[in-house]
Amino acid sequence: NSNDDDESSSSVAALRSSLRSEYPEIDDLYSDSYLQSVIDVPGRSFDYARDEKIRGALEWRRGYGVDGLISSFVCDEGDDGTFSVVENSTGIDSSSTTSTGAEEQSDLCDPCFVPSPELIQACKTGAFRVGGFENDGRIMLYARTALFNWWSVGVEAGIQYHVLVIEHALQMMMKGNTSEANEGSNGVIDSMV
Repeated sequence: NSNDDDESSSSVAALRSSLRSEYPEIDDLYSDSYLQSVIDVPGRSFDYARDEKIRGALEWRRGYGVDGLISSFVCDEGDDGTFSVVENSTGIDSSSTTSTGAEEQSDLCDPCFVPSPELIQACKTGAFRVGGFENDGRIMLYARTALFNWWSVGVEAGIQYHVLVIEHALQMMMKGNTSEANEGSNGVIDSMV
């Protein structure tokens, strides 16, 4: 009913408003329907949804350096699922698996992220790739783990690679949601962002 919709809209607006000054990226990262789904979990208070779930996720993104990670790579076109280092974003020569020191990078990037040789190796494997969308709007992720030498890549680079692929999938979902919104989307993708 109309009152429920107004209450939902006001709770999402209140959540956004309470975090926007500290985390302006909230508007780019989370759809209203996603925030509402976080708020609407049975037994969960608004404060818990805001502080533990959304603020916690935003703090993790910053602390982990997700923006620096994703700005350092571009997904190669085609179906192979590989990522290349963005030239000059971190002073890395993508033909090499060595990087310059972080201290040399501090004035070149913000936040500064210097991909390790192991991460660059992982990104060249194409072990994980986004396979487009299913008919109902869900995104498909394919794992071809035989292409990935987990022992040589290591845990840190392996997790960074996972985050990079998932962030790429989320960006595709948001782009799909934006383009479908102009065509009268049924909201399937929006509800998943």
